[in-house]
Amino acid sequence: MKRIFAIFVIVIFSVSLFSYIPSYIKKDLLKLTGELEAKAIILAQKNYDYFKGWDGEISDREQKVLFSSSNFIASIKLFKKLLTESESYYSGRYLNTNLYNAFRYVANYFEQLKEYMYALKISPYELRDIEYILNDMEGEFSRWGSSNNLSYLSSHYVKGKGDTVYFIQREGIGKYVKRPFKNLESLYAFTFFKMKKKDPWKLLKKISLKVLYSIPDGKPIIETFEGRLVIEKSKRANRPVYLIKNGKKCPLSSPSVLNRYGGWKSVYEIPGEIIDSYPTGETIK
Repeated sequence: MKRIFAIFVIVIFSVSLFSYIPSYIKKDLLKLTGELEAKAIILAQKNYDYFKGWDGEISDREQKVLFSSSNFIASIKLFKKLLTESESYYSGRYLNTNLYNAFRYVANYFEQLKEYMYALKISPYELRDIEYILNDMEGEFSRWGSSNNLSYLSSHYVKGKGDTVYFIQREGIGKYVKRPFKNLESLYAFTFFKMKKKDPWKLLKKISLKVLYSIPDGKPIIETFEGRLVIEKSKRANRPVYLIKNGKKCPLSSPSVLNRYGGWKSVYEIPGEIIDSYPTGETIK
């Protein structure tokens, strides 16, 4: 595995590490931010009226909701300021590379507010609407090809200094984990069966080590070719086809046997290193 990973050269994308957010995305984000702020203000007022209406006394848990509502509104206002600030005031490099992180702070304040409200069994429709808007905003960010933007990296592979390749997985609004592939086989099997792609390296995105190490670790990805037909990925003539069965590679004896197992459309081309890692089993006749 190390040999295969070591010779791989990361593709250099045309997107700069410190790229500006495109104007069309910025425009859509401004519209959504306005909708978000309006909903947040309505929700905060509703919460206040609701708690005050009980007996004129607001409990500690209810105050948590009220102050959290205010914090959420304040975070939206700050995000809007960062989004609309002219590039001549702050350098584009500073402002834009941190814009998605600013959005994540907004999402975190919302998650805190939602947690406090759920604890009191309060779930008005504004809460649902706000979640929809935040999801739409993250969708806009996913179109911004910045290597510091986790929503853009979602469902792609990234790599650090070593041999390990990670899958960036979204687990909520603004929340991502990096899941390491156990080995080269897991990488290829996951790409074929889960991502429905043939070449895992085309899913690899460039990422800074600072961003990579800031992403929490998720569960390792362990996939195999057990029960699948495989062939070495090369131009070498007379390459045998194997069925991976019970942890062994079992060669197929003839084209007719191959047809019985689904033919060439069922055969996966994978690096010889993966095939070599299996002991040889009995020939299938």
